[in-house]
Amino acid sequence: MKVITVRNGITAIAAAATLVGCERQNPAASEDRTATGEQVKETITNAATKTEQLASKAKDEVMAGFQKAITEMDTQIGELTEKSNSFSGQTKSEADEALAKLRTQREVAGKKFEELKTASQDTWQDVRSGFEEAWQELKRAYDAVKDKFRGE
Repeated sequence: MKVITVRNGITAIAAAATLVGCERQNPAASEDRTATGEQVKETITNAATKTEQLASKAKDEVMAGFQKAITEMDTQIGELTEKSNSFSGQTKSEADEALAKLRTQREVAGKKFEELKTASQDTWQDVRSGFEEAWQELKRAYDAVKDKFRGE
């Protein structure tokens, strides 16, 4: 889903308003449709505000989904940690090392998520891409550790 920036929304609204104003009609019939500069400005401002609200709502929904996924991942990492407590010797050492790497990757994804929370509307898509890359790396790391634990 691509979030429309407010600037692009305002440009599109202004262009549409201009095109509507350019419609040819009988001059007598157009008297009722004449808009003042203030009315056009108000219409554009209202549309820009609505566009911004919709973009913000979409961002909030995406962020809630990311937060839920992070919480689930933390639970899964906790489960692997509990399982590793039953290991001993070299198996325990290898499990602890794998979990440490996994936790490091989780920290990276967490930092990217925090950046995403504070990203401006203009930078949000780029920051989101950075988070999604970190998230994919975390999922791969988790799957590798989980697969390693299956044999134990």
